[in-house]
Amino acid sequence: MELHVLHAWDLVEELAEVLSARGMAKGVPAESEVAELVARRLADDVARLLPDGHRAAVRCRAVQAHAVPTLVDAAAEAELVVLGPHGRGRLASALLGSVTLACVQQSPCPVVVVHG
Repeated sequence: MELHVLHAWDLVEELAEVLSARGMAKGVPAESEVAELVARRLADDVARLLPDGHRAAVRCRAVQAHAVPTLVDAAAEAELVVLGPHGRGRLASALLGSVTLACVQQSPCPVVVVHG
């Protein structure tokens, strides 16, 4: 079985995170640089969470897109979708985030929500 890790990201949110982490002294990064940083962070997170022997069965993909349609479309090919309860946005403290709730409601396959 293969695990697909998909991160649909928003340029404005990711750009804000990059700027807060590195400051404005280096200037605003190009969109391609932000995309590389997002992809690298996703790969690092997967490497940190999965034992070495299991990484070969993992396919990571970070796409700049609206989260709900991207995740629901990917769910059409999946047996199971696993989501966190909320993202890192302004409403991150909500019990269940809007993306997670929409995916639970619209997914064509079962969805599991886990706390990380």
